[in-house]
Amino acid sequence: MKKEQKGLIPQGDEKTITNQKVEQTELDRRRAAYALNLCTVSISQIIDYEDLNILEQEYEMILNNLNLENFPKDESLLHILKQILDTVTFFRIYEGDKKILEKKYQQKMKNAIWSAIPNFTFVAGGDPYAIAISAIASVGMGYMNYRKEKAKISLENEEEEWKLQRSAIEQFNGLRREMFDTAWRLADTYGFKDEDRLTEKQIFAYNKILMDPIPLRRFERLNAIQNCFNAYPPFWYNLGNAAHEVAKFYNSPDYQHPDIEYCLESISKYRSLAEAYYHKYLECDHSLLRTDYIRSSCCLEYAALLLERNSESLYGQVQQLIADAEKYASEALDVLQICAIYSLKINDVNTCQRLLRKLVIEEFNTTTNAQLLSYVYLNVAYENKKLYAEKTKDYEELVNFADGSMLIPWANSVAMLDKKGVENLRTRFLDNQKIRIELQFFAVVDKIIEKCAIEYNTLLFQPRNNYYHLSESYYTDNRAGIDERIEFCTSISTSKDEWTIFVSNLRNRNIALVLNYKLNDVCRLLSSLVSQTLKSDLEKITSTKIFASNFNKRFLSKFKALIKDIELEKFEKDDFNAFINATFTSITSYYIDQFKKEACKNIDKRNSFQELISIGNELTEFCQSQNFPSPEQLCEEVPIRIINEEPREFVDILGFFDGAKNMKQNAEKEAESKAIIEDFIKGKKLFNTGGDDQKGIEFSTKEEDLCERRNKLLKKDLEYIDRRGSILAYFHDNKEWYNRYRDLYFLRKGFVLVSNATMAKRVCEYYEYDKVQYDNSKNLLYIDGVISEIYSSTIVNVRALYNLMKQLGHS
Repeated sequence: MKKEQKGLIPQGDEKTITNQKVEQTELDRRRAAYALNLCTVSISQIIDYEDLNILEQEYEMILNNLNLENFPKDESLLHILKQILDTVTFFRIYEGDKKILEKKYQQKMKNAIWSAIPNFTFVAGGDPYAIAISAIASVGMGYMNYRKEKAKISLENEEEEWKLQRSAIEQFNGLRREMFDTAWRLADTYGFKDEDRLTEKQIFAYNKILMDPIPLRRFERLNAIQNCFNAYPPFWYNLGNAAHEVAKFYNSPDYQHPDIEYCLESISKYRSLAEAYYHKYLECDHSLLRTDYIRSSCCLEYAALLLERNSESLYGQVQQLIADAEKYASEALDVLQICAIYSLKINDVNTCQRLLRKLVIEEFNTTTNAQLLSYVYLNVAYENKKLYAEKTKDYEELVNFADGSMLIPWANSVAMLDKKGVENLRTRFLDNQKIRIELQFFAVVDKIIEKCAIEYNTLLFQPRNNYYHLSESYYTDNRAGIDERIEFCTSISTSKDEWTIFVSNLRNRNIALVLNYKLNDVCRLLSSLVSQTLKSDLEKITSTKIFASNFNKRFLSKFKALIKDIELEKFEKDDFNAFINATFTSITSYYIDQFKKEACKNIDKRNSFQELISIGNELTEFCQSQNFPSPEQLCEEVPIRIINEEPREFVDILGFFDGAKNMKQNAEKEAESKAIIEDFIKGKKLFNTGGDDQKGIEFSTKEEDLCERRNKLLKKDLEYIDRRGSILAYFHDNKEWYNRYRDLYFLRKGFVLVSNATMAKRVCEYYEYDKVQYDNSKNLLYIDGVISEIYSSTIVNVRALYNLMKQLGHS
């Protein structure tokens, strides 16, 4: 006796087949063909996509997920599955990549949820769950969405695409041979038609089509090959999905067409096609997998299509689709997230509460789901006052799993559940969220100051030795960092040579220039922060014109005196202590306090939760773009990271200092010369073609390399160089045994030659670029009128080095 099918979803795999042998054989044939194609497609997709996340998805979908009750019991299939298992086990995914994917997905889903839900309209006469399904549907399931994104872009920044190693390709090619053997045996055993078996060529074409980013073209290409995929049900889902995306395209604001009737007909046509193909997939599927992400996705996309009709008569069908999606999703939390939202849309509050509670407990998108659940609890209690006590208990339990300050405030009594009381709760909630956003905003601002302070201190307080071995705390503006730098000063003040070198470094770095650069870095970062998060201009928050005058002029007066002492070689330990206690953070503190107050006023003006969510999301994205920890982590004082910023000048304090114009011009010229040298190095012009041994030759402009070279110089050589300017680059050649090395230290207007030998006199001499000559016959550099050479080599392109020097001389 046949079982009756129930509801919308076809249950072809569960209906009772009569005892006639021919019917049972037909079912076995279809299942065997589907099982074979599942394995074949899985292997092909792993190889074609060459991506570790898809490798993991395929592993979980098939090898760890077979429904043994429905899966054909055949030794050939068992053999190939074990072969796949052995291969895939070698390439199990790293947990970090999974976390990155989940983090990106949860951020998108959070944005979609709060853009789709009304602004907490839990008052009489309103529809509390008038959710815009399109916003949620556009995010989709993480499993399916990742594959679509692969067709458009590679995942950004925090993740890198993983290419399968050559040994893996060889193993998978071996699997292809095993698949052919399996197909041969299955075809003989079950007698299915050859056209039911997918070939490698067909699967390759199919995978390529699935990666097509243009929905209409993808639909047409899939439609053209549908006759080849009758024994592979997931094909019908992908065809329906393509039709659904075409309908969305015709319905989007971006699509402009003068014929409105044509657009409406196209939308209706492709929605109908999508429904038909989704239905066909559900009808043909044989439930060979216990957890089936494709089936879950099909059910939810089918539900989204029905919900777009805005007809309550379809809610029963939608509810069944949601239940089926949940059944085949198992523990896939991203699927349960969408199930919860769709349940809310059809007023299936019980299902929604159950799913949201599970998501909160499992810590999936915890904050958003906890807020949404508290929102639902309050709506239920508002609609039915008799449930107030029950929902109060549920709310109290929710606080155990989530931060209570993040939730919708609860009504202290039933009497508060009226229009005025609910409005008060809404206001309290918004006020709490404003405080939270302001604290995160301030934490990001403090991080900006900490970053710039560390860079400022790094430039001015570089120890001669072990510069890159110091802890990060040495350069911070907290008490520990200041004390470390004072201790350093005390340790070197007893050595005249070390103290002279340190003061010389301060003179070359130039306090005024460093301070000016770092103050502008602060403004640049604050400008970017304001533009991104508050959608405003820095000048509208607080004027940068008063920056220089408002961060306390006494600091400038102090620095002016210190710079004068440095130039006159009168800089002593007491000067150092005064200098080091005038920290970068204290210099900027007044302006930053004013900036925070004005920014706080701007945030306080926001009266919708969606606006606050937007600011929070932009803060997160700003931190990601600047390589900062998240705003939440910054509130817990996570260590900072160093970044680079684009140049833009907001303030100019140099006019306060004597000779500031010349200092600035010289710094700009040095930067220009350094850029010329960097271009030369990047252009790979240094060596002659076919040079044999290049290992003993170095040419670098990197700060860490320059610092290392400074540390290796004799103190008197370092003083000699520092008196002539800052080192922009260095060139090093080990030379032969009788002339151990030649070093050229490139400065602004010339270079210093430092060389040593066992049979020749040691040299430390300064030469201007313009006076250097080149001897083509001997391939050497020399100074006109001087017999001894500066540099020669058979490996290095000495003429190119000479041309570089001439270019620097004219810059």
